[in-house]
Amino acid sequence: MKNFIFILFLFTGCRSSIYLVVTDESFNTEQSKARLKKLILLRDESFKSNRKLAEILNKQNWYQLEVEQKHMDHETSDFLQAIRFMIESKYDLSYELLKGVPDDAFECEPQILRTDCLHDMRRGTVDSYYEQYQRAADCSHDAKIKELAKKRFLFVKHGY
Repeated sequence: MKNFIFILFLFTGCRSSIYLVVTDESFNTEQSKARLKKLILLRDESFKSNRKLAEILNKQNWYQLEVEQKHMDHETSDFLQAIRFMIESKYDLSYELLKGVPDDAFECEPQILRTDCLHDMRRGTVDSYYEQYQRAADCSHDAKIKELAKKRFLFVKHGY
Protein backbone atom coordinates (compact mmCIF):
# COMPACT_ATOMS: atom_id res chain seq x y z
CA MET A 1 0.00 0.00 0.00
CA LYS A 2 2.86 2.40 0.79
CA ASN A 3 4.33 1.84 -2.66
CA PHE A 4 1.00 2.63 -4.31
CA ILE A 5 0.65 5.90 -2.38
CA PHE A 6 4.24 6.88 -3.23
CA ILE A 7 3.70 6.15 -6.93
CA LEU A 8 0.43 8.09 -6.88
CA PHE A 9 2.24 11.04 -5.26
CA LEU A 10 4.96 10.92 -7.90
CA PHE A 11 2.40 10.79 -10.68
CA THR A 12 0.36 13.73 -9.40
CA GLY A 13 3.16 15.76 -7.81
CA CYS A 14 5.53 15.67 -10.76
CA ARG A 15 3.01 16.56 -13.43
CA SER A 16 4.42 19.01 -15.92
CA SER A 17 2.43 21.95 -17.16
CA ILE A 18 0.94 22.03 -20.64
CA TYR A 19 2.24 25.61 -20.81
CA LEU A 20 5.78 26.60 -21.73
CA VAL A 21 7.03 30.19 -21.46
CA VAL A 22 9.34 31.26 -24.30
CA THR A 23 11.12 34.40 -25.49
CA ASP A 24 11.45 35.88 -28.97
CA GLU A 25 14.85 34.20 -29.16
CA SER A 26 13.62 30.70 -28.27
CA PHE A 27 10.21 30.92 -29.99
CA ASN A 28 11.03 29.14 -33.27
CA THR A 29 13.04 26.37 -31.60
CA GLU A 30 10.35 25.67 -29.00
CA GLN A 31 7.53 26.02 -31.54
CA SER A 32 8.95 23.12 -33.54
CA LYS A 33 9.53 20.94 -30.43
CA ALA A 34 6.41 21.76 -28.44
CA ARG A 35 3.80 19.59 -30.13
CA LEU A 36 1.62 19.12 -27.05
CA LYS A 37 2.59 22.31 -25.23
CA LYS A 38 0.92 25.68 -25.36
CA LEU A 39 3.55 28.39 -25.70
CA ILE A 40 3.35 31.72 -23.88
CA LEU A 41 5.57 34.40 -25.40
CA LEU A 42 7.35 37.00 -23.29
CA ARG A 43 8.27 39.48 -26.01
CA ASP A 44 11.54 41.41 -25.91
CA GLU A 45 9.69 44.72 -26.27
CA SER A 46 7.44 44.05 -23.27
CA PHE A 47 9.86 42.51 -20.77
CA LYS A 48 13.37 43.75 -20.04
CA SER A 49 14.57 40.46 -18.57
CA ASN A 50 12.31 38.10 -20.48
CA ARG A 51 14.84 35.24 -20.63
CA LYS A 52 15.21 35.32 -16.85
CA LEU A 53 11.44 35.56 -16.31
CA ALA A 54 10.79 32.64 -18.70
CA GLU A 55 13.26 30.51 -16.78
CA ILE A 56 11.69 31.48 -13.43
CA LEU A 57 8.20 30.59 -14.68
CA ASN A 58 9.21 27.33 -16.35
CA LYS A 59 11.14 26.18 -13.27
CA GLN A 60 8.21 27.27 -11.10
CA ASN A 61 10.45 29.34 -8.84
CA TRP A 62 7.58 31.27 -7.30
CA TYR A 63 9.65 33.01 -4.62
CA GLN A 64 11.93 34.53 -7.28
CA LEU A 65 8.90 35.53 -9.34
CA GLU A 66 7.50 37.43 -6.36
CA VAL A 67 10.85 39.21 -5.93
CA GLU A 68 10.81 40.27 -9.60
CA GLN A 69 7.17 41.38 -9.43
CA LYS A 70 7.97 43.90 -6.69
CA HIS A 71 9.81 45.99 -9.32
CA MET A 72 7.03 45.92 -11.94
CA ASP A 73 3.93 47.91 -12.68
CA HIS A 74 0.60 46.40 -11.64
CA GLU A 75 -0.42 45.32 -15.16
CA THR A 76 2.83 43.46 -15.84
CA SER A 77 2.79 41.84 -12.42
CA ASP A 78 -0.81 40.66 -12.92
CA PHE A 79 0.03 39.27 -16.36
CA LEU A 80 2.93 37.23 -14.96
CA GLN A 81 0.87 36.09 -11.96
CA ALA A 82 -1.84 34.91 -14.35
CA ILE A 83 0.78 32.90 -16.26
CA ARG A 84 1.89 31.38 -12.97
CA PHE A 85 -1.68 30.34 -12.18
CA MET A 86 -2.03 28.78 -15.63
CA ILE A 87 1.12 26.75 -15.08
CA GLU A 88 -0.34 25.63 -11.75
CA SER A 89 -3.66 24.74 -13.46
CA LYS A 90 -5.50 27.41 -11.47
CA TYR A 91 -7.41 28.63 -14.49
CA ASP A 92 -10.18 30.40 -12.59
CA LEU A 93 -7.67 32.59 -10.72
CA SER A 94 -5.72 33.26 -13.90
CA TYR A 95 -8.86 34.23 -15.79
CA GLU A 96 -9.89 36.70 -13.08
CA LEU A 97 -6.47 38.39 -13.20
CA LEU A 98 -6.41 38.46 -17.00
CA LYS A 99 -9.82 40.19 -17.10
CA GLY A 100 -8.07 43.19 -15.53
CA VAL A 101 -5.32 43.30 -18.18
CA PRO A 102 -6.30 45.34 -21.27
CA ASP A 103 -6.97 43.38 -24.47
CA ASP A 104 -4.25 45.22 -26.37
CA ALA A 105 -1.53 44.89 -23.70
CA PHE A 106 1.46 42.69 -24.49
CA GLU A 107 0.53 42.55 -28.20
CA CYS A 108 -2.93 41.17 -27.36
CA GLU A 109 -1.62 37.99 -25.73
CA PRO A 110 -3.97 38.35 -22.71
CA GLN A 111 -6.86 37.60 -25.09
CA ILE A 112 -5.21 34.30 -26.04
CA LEU A 113 -4.56 33.40 -22.41
CA ARG A 114 -8.12 34.25 -21.33
CA THR A 115 -9.43 31.97 -24.06
CA ASP A 116 -7.01 29.26 -22.93
CA CYS A 117 -8.44 29.56 -19.42
CA LEU A 118 -12.00 29.28 -20.69
CA HIS A 119 -11.05 26.20 -22.70
CA ASP A 120 -9.23 24.61 -19.77
CA MET A 121 -12.25 25.27 -17.53
CA ARG A 122 -14.54 23.87 -20.27
CA ARG A 123 -16.52 27.11 -20.55
CA GLY A 124 -17.39 27.65 -24.18
CA THR A 125 -17.63 25.99 -27.55
CA VAL A 126 -15.10 25.40 -30.32
CA ASP A 127 -16.77 28.22 -32.27
CA SER A 128 -16.52 30.67 -29.35
CA TYR A 129 -12.83 29.78 -28.86
CA TYR A 130 -12.19 30.29 -32.57
CA GLU A 131 -13.80 33.74 -32.46
CA GLN A 132 -11.73 34.77 -29.45
CA TYR A 133 -8.44 33.45 -30.84
CA GLN A 134 -9.22 35.17 -34.15
CA ARG A 135 -9.94 38.45 -32.33
CA ALA A 136 -6.53 38.20 -30.63
CA ALA A 137 -4.79 37.48 -33.95
CA ASP A 138 -6.54 40.46 -35.57
CA CYS A 139 -5.61 42.71 -32.63
CA SER A 140 -1.88 41.93 -32.72
CA HIS A 141 0.71 43.26 -35.15
CA ASP A 142 3.24 40.60 -34.11
CA ALA A 143 3.52 37.57 -36.42
CA LYS A 144 4.49 35.30 -33.51
CA ILE A 145 1.39 36.22 -31.52
CA LYS A 146 -0.74 35.63 -34.62
CA GLU A 147 0.90 32.21 -34.97
CA LEU A 148 0.20 31.43 -31.29
CA ALA A 149 -3.49 32.23 -31.77
CA LYS A 150 -3.67 30.01 -34.85
CA LYS A 151 -1.88 27.11 -33.09
CA ARG A 152 -4.14 27.45 -30.05
CA PHE A 153 -7.23 27.05 -32.17
CA LEU A 154 -5.77 23.95 -33.84
CA PHE A 155 -4.92 22.63 -30.37
CA VAL A 156 -8.51 23.17 -29.21
CA LYS A 157 -10.08 21.79 -32.38
CA HIS A 158 -7.80 18.80 -33.00
CA GLY A 159 -5.87 18.27 -29.76
CA TYR A 160 -2.45 19.18 -31.16
